[in-house]
Amino acid sequence: MSELNGDVRLRPADRMRYLWQNAIRGLRDLTPTQFATHQHWRADAAALAALKSASPSPGRALSEAFMVAELPKMIPPGKINILEVGCGSGRAREILAQAGYHGTYTGVDVFDRFDRERDTPFDSSFELIDAHDLEPGARFDLIFSNSALEHIPDDAKLITHLRTTLRPGGIQLHIIPSGAALYAYLWHGYRQYARGAVAKRFKSSNTSVFALGGLFSLLLHVIFITIPEMLLRLPARKKLAPLYRPLMRAAILADRFAPFGAVMYGICERRPGPDA
Repeated sequence: MSELNGDVRLRPADRMRYLWQNAIRGLRDLTPTQFATHQHWRADAAALAALKSASPSPGRALSEAFMVAELPKMIPPGKINILEVGCGSGRAREILAQAGYHGTYTGVDVFDRFDRERDTPFDSSFELIDAHDLEPGARFDLIFSNSALEHIPDDAKLITHLRTTLRPGGIQLHIIPSGAALYAYLWHGYRQYARGAVAKRFKSSNTSVFALGGLFSLLLHVIFITIPEMLLRLPARKKLAPLYRPLMRAAILADRFAPFGAVMYGICERRPGPDA
């Protein structure tokens, strides 16, 4: 099955083929899979109150709250060496600093949207390259991406290559759209990731999977973003910001009662340390 890229302008027929192919693939990948851990992550009110973004999508809000709350449990806060793949402006440095990190940050992207002037506690550098071209060599404690892998044609090849740049005991943390996100994001990247798709790309015994969000945040995305912004080109979040923000927080908190239909997955694969 040839993959379509939802990031480019597709003809109406190709849009329908994109939805059909990814829906079938998502159903096929709903196979039970064993990971080191698999859990539904519950955002609390404190984590959501600390969000910096004004009106983020539910997926963006969940991913940022997850990083601040959970990343310090994976790698102790302090001085570390970080690589961000698909870094955009490098805004994630603010979230990483909020989680208690400082040190060295390298951002790579194929587009130069880098914010080199942002004041952060990191010694920052940016590289305008394809992440596949990173030189091998174990030097990073944390390799991170947020909604980037789905935009990469051969993401499995990249994940394998990134392992060669990770120090023993270090982790790859990738936040990716779940299979259910197809109905929220529609034509977005090459793919979404059901559990079976995650297992094909990551070493299951070294990988923890965190489901972010649930039915209520998924429905909120469809009502406020998918239909008005993507299909009708109406800026619903901006026009209805005083209503959207409290509804988003309420929806994410309510997800604990309907944890199915996660918007995103947080995938943490740890490279075994020397004593493993």
